[in-house]
Amino acid sequence: MTCTVVYNFKTKPGLREQAVAAFDIMGGVAGLDSISLFRERENTDGFVCVEHWESESAHKTFLGSFTQEEAEQFQSLFAELPVPKICDAQK
Repeated sequence: MTCTVVYNFKTKPGLREQAVAAFDIMGGVAGLDSISLFRERENTDGFVCVEHWESESAHKTFLGSFTQEEAEQFQSLFAELPVPKICDAQK
């Protein structure tokens, strides 16, 4: 079953461009159908990320593929750790 993951997050001041660039690793990730990154208009350090995965397990596998060091380096870009919201499409 497909899975949509939505994250709201804010980058640390001065790290916005680094955080956006970090999402470039998502290209070609197994099981990821699409990813969209939106910047908030009123807070340029605020973003919404929408990911469409072929399954929730594909998303979990991707998250588990990072070493502790890689995860900490990525997390250091954010003012607060993003909390994923797993969503199902409604017709």
